[in-house]
Amino acid sequence: MNNIARIIKALMEIHNLTQVDFAVKSDVPLPTVRKYLRSEFNPTKKNIEKIEKHFELELKKILEINFDNLDEIEEVEFFYKKRLEKENAIYQELYQLENLMIDNYNGINSQYEKDNGTNFFEDLLIAGDEVEKLKNTLELLKKLSSDNKNFLKKDNQSLEKPNKKNFDDFKTSDKILIDLLKCLDFDIQVIEKTRKFIIKKEKSTYKMDSMLFENILMLLKKDVSDNFLKYLKILDIEIKDTD
Repeated sequence: MNNIARIIKALMEIHNLTQVDFAVKSDVPLPTVRKYLRSEFNPTKKNIEKIEKHFELELKKILEINFDNLDEIEEVEFFYKKRLEKENAIYQELYQLENLMIDNYNGINSQYEKDNGTNFFEDLLIAGDEVEKLKNTLELLKKLSSDNKNFLKKDNQSLEKPNKKNFDDFKTSDKILIDLLKCLDFDIQVIEKTRKFIIKKEKSTYKMDSMLFENILMLLKKDVSDNFLKYLKILDIEIKDTD
């Protein structure tokens, strides 16, 4: 998974967005979003700027991170925290100056423009936006770092599990899902000698080991759960509208 796929998935979770929602909010075409999520290619500069603008954050350094390197992640986090500290100090200074204007608006505002050559309220707005952007960037970085640690933990755990050699070795929820897939015309077979799974659908055939197959089932269960909850929420809204 490349970094843009990680970023989009994290933003979708943070803001509780579907792929369609993300495409609408970011103004990036839906087919392009889908390709990014499949790590088929890296984003254009134009689309990076769109995501940064609509989610109010910075992506340049995050896109360059090697998430397998903890030191690199911490260095980027340190960089943004120091910037936030600096920008927040500027914002607080301007905010306090704004409070003083209650008693002497014309005098303080005129002196500020004379000293800085800029409009006070424009500077206050820019400083506030910069603080918010850095906070959003750090929130994204924290989410990405957490997701990466969880992924590595699960990956290590999966390496410790023995390959399953037949359907009886799967837990009950996985067996139910396998039966459902079979009902949907997926031909799923296991070669016990090699512990490989063969999956056929229409004219396509896929071959994988049991660990990969189990991980796919885990992701599929999460998708089913998330989508079922989404439809329940939609139904709840419709019921409220008809009362």
